[in-house]
Amino acid sequence: MNIELVKSSEVEGLLKVKLNSGDYQSQVEDVLSRYRKKVHLKGFRKGKTPMGYVRKIHGRHVLVDVLQEILSDQLQKYIQNQKLDLIGTPILQTEKLPDVENLLPQEIVLEYLVGWTNSFALERLSSLRPTQYIIRVQDEVVEEAVENIRVRYGKTTESEFVEDGDLLWGDLKDPSDENTAKDVFLPTEKMQEDKHKEDFMGRKKEETISFSPRKLFGKNLPHSLIRVLKKKVWKEKGVYHFTIRRIDRVEKMSLSPILFEKVFGKDVVKDKEDFYRKVREQVEENYQRETENFFLESLKLSLLNSLSFPLPEVYIKSKWEKEIRKEEEEDSEKSYQNYLRSFRWSLVVGKIVRSQRIEVGDEDIIHEARAMIHQRFQLGEIPQDLENKMEEIVRNFLSVREGENTFRLRQRLQERNALSWLRTQVNPKTEKLSREEFNEKVQEYENALWKS
Repeated sequence: MNIELVKSSEVEGLLKVKLNSGDYQSQVEDVLSRYRKKVHLKGFRKGKTPMGYVRKIHGRHVLVDVLQEILSDQLQKYIQNQKLDLIGTPILQTEKLPDVENLLPQEIVLEYLVGWTNSFALERLSSLRPTQYIIRVQDEVVEEAVENIRVRYGKTTESEFVEDGDLLWGDLKDPSDENTAKDVFLPTEKMQEDKHKEDFMGRKKEETISFSPRKLFGKNLPHSLIRVLKKKVWKEKGVYHFTIRRIDRVEKMSLSPILFEKVFGKDVVKDKEDFYRKVREQVEENYQRETENFFLESLKLSLLNSLSFPLPEVYIKSKWEKEIRKEEEEDSEKSYQNYLRSFRWSLVVGKIVRSQRIEVGDEDIIHEARAMIHQRFQLGEIPQDLENKMEEIVRNFLSVREGENTFRLRQRLQERNALSWLRTQVNPKTEKLSREEFNEKVQEYENALWKS
């Protein structure tokens, strides 16, 4: 067997493997002989089936299995001996297998695409100054949250036509790109008192209404709508189509001790003022999670933009086509750019993990799995009977698809720890802003993400 690395650039190339029949033929014949002893063919005693028949039926997959075993071992030895620091596994480019029915010695030539990166340094991290945003909690936001709670715990009946105060559920369509968002709800009480609101009054299910969000709601856009359209560029004349699927008429629950207990538990809230304070704290916590996640994402982009090192893009694109790309995917270029950016980030995480000796143990993974299962099923205090089965649930979860979930959780924890370390190395700015201003910053970031 001969293995040779042929470089096509400074960061990628082909591993060319040549095998003579002597490298594999005896192993193939041994396996086929064992198969022959087990094959039953009418007219022949067990173990006496003609070898030509056995070779015809089982020869190809036996050859593939033997080659995989030989190549897995020999490629790994070659990579270690040559001290090749590859990223990812070699990708088979050619597969020219001999005709196994032909007993003449034959040469097999295989080529594997491989990639690696040159060394890069994480320097001058303190010069990175991403912004840590703090969203001001406005009174009207707290009031809206309280009203949403009253609606959630109130008595709801379905109506056939729209009246003021109803909640409208339906499909929102952007005519400019034909995208449709399902299960969007519009609160009629948030609509401005003008002709645009009147367009909704008296409407029935399955009717479609065209409206401009800014003209309908003014500056007081409901968060239910912002969450759906936050990636859109808001324009005064922007028009969307809303098809009513359900009309909910709600009798809101009064601000009473019964509501306080339903929301926060027994004896947690004393009165209305205390209830509003607790709701404000919830909104603040939600904002903090959102701004922290955005800060970490912008920190990643800032760091990647500050680094310059060549990537094996032929290797990465081949990997993307095998793992991600779909024939029907329309925006394949955007998908590839996202994959390329994720690949670069994974290299940075790997460097931080190695340089800072970040370790993720089995107990860390088990703890993360438990937390994830707990969150997924929205469990509060875990019942004892479920707690007794939790160890088995976690074990089954981590063993799915030969430990794929274990591998992914290890990667997640490594990235989380790498980001925690990175956070201590930078010098962030802070800025207070409104909810709407923060949404605009998110939009700016997403535009920059596509251009980067």
